[in-house]
Amino acid sequence: MRRLCFLVLLTLCLILLIACGDNQDKTYITFGEAGLLTAQVETTQAGSIRVPSPAGINADSCVGWQAKTEGGNIFLLVGATYTYEAGENKSFSPVYLDLETHEAALVLDGADTGICFTTKIMNKEWEKLATLAPDVTHGTLIFTASDMSATGGTLTHAALQQAGKEPVDIPADGMFVNVAEQTCFTSTLTAISDVLGSKSYTAVGYVKITCIDGSVRYVYANSKTCSASAVLLARAALSDLSDTQDGTYQYAAGDKFSPYNNEEQAKLAELSKFSVLLVSDATVRGNRRLHDDYFTLYTSHMIVFRDDSNASQNVEYSEEAQAIYRALGQALGTEARYYAGGGALIIDVKDSTELSAENVGSILIDYGVSVIEVSIYFFYNGSLVVPYKVYTRPY
Repeated sequence: MRRLCFLVLLTLCLILLIACGDNQDKTYITFGEAGLLTAQVETTQAGSIRVPSPAGINADSCVGWQAKTEGGNIFLLVGATYTYEAGENKSFSPVYLDLETHEAALVLDGADTGICFTTKIMNKEWEKLATLAPDVTHGTLIFTASDMSATGGTLTHAALQQAGKEPVDIPADGMFVNVAEQTCFTSTLTAISDVLGSKSYTAVGYVKITCIDGSVRYVYANSKTCSASAVLLARAALSDLSDTQDGTYQYAAGDKFSPYNNEEQAKLAELSKFSVLLVSDATVRGNRRLHDDYFTLYTSHMIVFRDDSNASQNVEYSEEAQAIYRALGQALGTEARYYAGGGALIIDVKDSTELSAENVGSILIDYGVSVIEVSIYFFYNGSLVVPYKVYTRPY
């Protein structure tokens, strides 16, 4: 009996030794980190593997994978194909790059006046990438509200192109290290006219890595974007005043002091005017509506005026419509009668700023083939009112 037990135990030991020997002889290409395995392939024979995105919540910020060897570092981009030899044994760990587009500021520089967006990167991550990838460029992708609607909120070059949109891609102006020891780069959106000043722009910083084999990887600040409009930045700058003059607030601005000189204050005043762009649209009442890119700043709704000459009408008219029709009479005099039965598009600023002749600049309507200035409008209780006739356009 004892001999039988000894033989069984000896057999089990031999099996374990054989199994361990087999495992020790096997070689793998492994992609993973901190015990979290993303992919692994046995390299008994030569072959290839598509470089995966890492498992886990940080996949979007992964640039690629790194393996340390006696001959130096091997760096692979996500999505590339890695060809391995029989018996090759390597373990790759992910390389991350976390970007944040976190700041917008006006640049007042003549024709180059615009909005400067800043993107920051952790120093250690940037320095590591610089040693691994020889061809790295960076910049900022700009989205309007209609761009974001067309891409379903996906903020990438590919999403814009798939939606038939031309990417507004601004190369970085340069790089610097900020006080928090972070590497930063800036990109400036220029050619901001007054009618474009009321558009809201969403900026997404990116880093583009190109490998020797031509493969390309973009990493975006997708979850940490920055939105801004020139009109709101200009209004905030004009409000940045001090009661006392010092090294920062050097220039007179009424009875206070501003960081901006007289020329810059004049430019800010120009940019601070609200602009409105309407679109001709036969599918809506009045054949016009607010342009999609302006809904981030404004709200709009339509009202209908009563036509007292048509006694057969049996429609309830709001107190707002009645009051605005009376205001239309005061604004246009006898011309107001031509708008009976028509209505008006009412536009308000979302932050409840009251619109007036003093703070409103261009009001335009886009007919597709041409953009012309709206000539008939007025202001009522802080709202912009653009009336329309029943049968004819008043523009």
